[in-house]
Order: sequence, then C-alpha cells, then structure tokens
Amino acid sequence: TPTTNKQVLGSSADFWIWNTASMVTGTTPAYEGSNVLAMKYTAPGQWFGGGVASRQVHDMSNFTSGNLKFRIKVPANVAFKVGIQDTYTNSNYVTFPANTTTYGLVRTGDWAQATVPVADLRGSLVAIQSLSSLFSFVSVDGALPAAGFDMAIDDIVWECGTSAACQAVASSSSAVATSSSRSSSSSVAA
Repeated sequence: TPTTNKQVLGSSADFWIWNTASMVTGTTPAYEGSNVLAMKYTAPGQWFGGGVASRQVHDMSNFTSGNLKFRIKVPANVAFKVGIQDTYTNSNYVTFPANTTTYGLVRTGDWAQATVPVADLRGSLVAIQSLSSLFSFVSVDGALPAAGFDMAIDDIVWECGTSAACQAVASSSSAVATSSSRSSSSSVAA
C-alpha cells in the first residue's frame, strides 16, 4: 500500500512496549511485506500496552475527516484499546471489546482490518495538529487477559478525508509505517 509519507522505526519513530513484565517481542509474521509489530503476552492478569513514539511532532489536521486503518491478529477473547497522544499529554482511545465486531474489525483471531474515524480517535481533547504518537494500544481495565497470547499489528495507515484542506494536499500523508500504506495517506512504521 503506497504512501506519500511514513514513519520508519529506528529512524523517524520508535516502538515501545510499555509493560515489559507482561509483553515481549513476538514472532508472528507480517500480514504482508516484512515489517510488523509482533508481541507475545506472557503474564496473565497484568496490563499490556505499547506504542509508536514519533521523533518529530506530526500535524495531522488534514486527516480530521479521514480514518485510521490497521490490521491486527489477536485472539477474539482479548479486549484492547487503540489511541493517539499529543504533545500536551492528552490522549484518547477507542475500545475493541472481546468477541465483538467494532469499527469493522471482525474478531476471529485471524488477521482482520479495523477502520476508525479520526474524529472518534481524536476525542474532544487531543490536539490533532501536534501529535507525538500516531498509534498506540493498551489493555482494557477490568478485562485483563487470563492466558498468554500472540498479537501482531500491520498496515497502520492514516487515510485523508474529504475536507477541502485534505483535497488541496492530496499527496501529503503521514503514518506509522508497518509494511505498507497508501496514497493520500500516512503510515506508521514497524
């Protein structure tokens, strides 16, 4: 999925596992390509989380009417949240409950894709013009996993929306780059 802009781990961004007592690097192969965020959850009953920290601030205001798309492979019985953070310490998350189709993500345990409107992801406080993290994930309080599991995330892409500002710069994009992205989009790297 080609993009016009992407983050590359180790160069323009870094990936951090936030609770190394519960999660370590995993071995799940990428959905496509060779890059993937692969993790292994090893401590039932503990929280998990991680994220891609940008080395530069990102102005994603042209994407306010767009979507964040990503592919994930995680057991259907694992609840999780996906979010973004700004440089003012604000963050917002959307929840993917266990065994429930949410934002188009069909929970089967196999690779599947979610499409989250940036308006939902942003919430009411996040300064979309000053993002420090374009993608993060965390467990859901009160729904911590009771068993170990493998998890992988790929193809994290911010898609441009339909606003006039977005259309005026249709070739610009920003993303967290895993293995791919697409035009008028931005990807977050793995």
